[in-house]
Amino acid sequence: RTAVQQGSQASRLEGIVSQHKSGQPLPNLLVQARGSSQTWSATTDSRGAFEFPLLPPGPYEVLLTSQGQPLLREVLQL
Repeated sequence: RTAVQQGSQASRLEGIVSQHKSGQPLPNLLVQARGSSQTWSATTDSRGAFEFPLLPPGPYEVLLTSQGQPLLREVLQL
């Protein structure tokens, strides 16, 4: 689940990562938001939640990895 809130100067990207079949949260995963000039990183908490509160508007590649193994890649426009 991902929520995107846009503003004129910054956007917010947040979500909860869970196991597809069981719905169990997935903690301690690396989430990266790669913009055109910078990469932001966060780690999912015990609820599987992550947050990027102040991202500049633009395109992002969002990557989810566990112990260096890629799990998900999404491209978003904020």
